[in-house]
Amino acid sequence: MILDDFPVSSDADLGKGLSALGNGAMDELHGLTELDNQWQKGLGDDFPPASNFDGMLGQAGGGVLDDGFDGQGFGTPPDDFAALNRQPGAEARGRAFLIRHFNRPDEDRYEIRDDVTSIGRGRDNQIQIKDDTKVSRYHCRILREPAGFYVEDNNSSNGTMVNGELITRRKVEGGEDVTIGETLFRFQMT
Repeated sequence: MILDDFPVSSDADLGKGLSALGNGAMDELHGLTELDNQWQKGLGDDFPPASNFDGMLGQAGGGVLDDGFDGQGFGTPPDDFAALNRQPGAEARGRAFLIRHFNRPDEDRYEIRDDVTSIGRGRDNQIQIKDDTKVSRYHCRILREPAGFYVEDNNSSNGTMVNGELITRRKVEGGEDVTIGETLFRFQMT
């Protein structure tokens, strides 16, 4: 049944027009109303009631979707607006360096730009250590992952150490000493 086929000017007229069609039309309209109520109730499970939108958008003329900073998905913006675009593990998005001869005039800085930075004696490593015979050809690597930076030994002969401790894999956050063979580096982040 298509209700548009019946010219009505008000809700009262609609009721009169439907009753003229008989009880079947009224039952069908009641069924449609119940379906609509159930559908709206189902939406309430996924969406907050409209009365909550004012509170979520803030009191000072609208709010900012803050990428979940308040755990609700809405809230006040952070002081650092760049934080709005950060992904989880954003610390891995900063600039990182491996520094040989840290704080010396002959300091060498190697920026960690790739997701995997290989370190070793072999010439096809991103960071090549030529003058240390204790360094394996493919000694270790630095991994840039969503959760941060990691130093991972590559089953080298003489091992890799972070802050004097022999490791197989260790998260680094900046300021750690990384010893590869007998060569000392400082891992720094900016």
